[in-house]
Amino acid sequence: LHAQSIQAMQLAEQRMQATAVDLAPTDYPYYTDASGSWVTTGPGAWTSGFFPGSLWLLDRATHQSSWASEAETWQAGIQGQDDNTGTQDLGFMVLDSFGNGYEQTHDAAYKQVVLTAASSLATRFSPVVGAIRSWGSPSSEQFTVIVDNLMDLELLVWAAQHGGPKADGQIALTDALTTLRDFVRPDGSTIHVVNYDPSTGAIVSTSDNGTTWARGQAWAI
Repeated sequence: LHAQSIQAMQLAEQRMQATAVDLAPTDYPYYTDASGSWVTTGPGAWTSGFFPGSLWLLDRATHQSSWASEAETWQAGIQGQDDNTGTQDLGFMVLDSFGNGYEQTHDAAYKQVVLTAASSLATRFSPVVGAIRSWGSPSSEQFTVIVDNLMDLELLVWAAQHGGPKADGQIALTDALTTLRDFVRPDGSTIHVVNYDPSTGAIVSTSDNGTTWARGQAWAI
C-alpha cells in the first residue's frame, strides 16, 4: 500500500478505538462540539449505523477480529430499529451496520434484520405518489419527500437481491424515477423537498428557491 494510505488507516484505527473506549455502546457518535467532545444519539437517530458500519469496514480492511467484536457490540442496540416504520432512514441505520456485518460474517440473523428493515421501509411507499414518505405519518396532510431518500433505496435493492420481495426493488426504482422527474432541474441541480397531495400524487409545494443543498446534491449524484 501507498505510505499515505497506511497512515490514513492507522489514524482511522486510532480514532475508532478511542471512540469505542470513550463512549458506551448505546451512545452513538453524531458530531463533536467546540471542545472536541462527542455529541451522541440513541439508536433511533439516522446516523446511528455509521459507527458500527465503520467498525465492520475496519474488520474488512485489517482482518483483525477485534474490530468485528466491537462492531457486534455497537450494532446490537440498533437491532430493534428494524421494525421502525416511522422513519425513512433505515438504510442508513441498518444496512450500514447489519448489512456490512452480514457481508463480513454471512450471519443469517444479520441478514434477517436487514430484510425486516427493508419491509418496514416499504410500508412508507405510496403507489399514488410513486415515492417513499420521508417525514410525517399516514395521517399527515401532505406527503413529504426529500432527496435524501435516494440514499436509503439501496436497502430495498439489497433486500430484493437477498431473498426479500422482488417488489422492494421495484419500489426503489419507482422512487428514484419520481425523484428524477420532480427534484432534478434542467441544469442537473436538485431540490431538497417536494410535498405531494397523498390522495392524487400532485405536487403541492417544493423548497425550490433556486439554490441547491450541497449534501443533498451529492446524495442525488
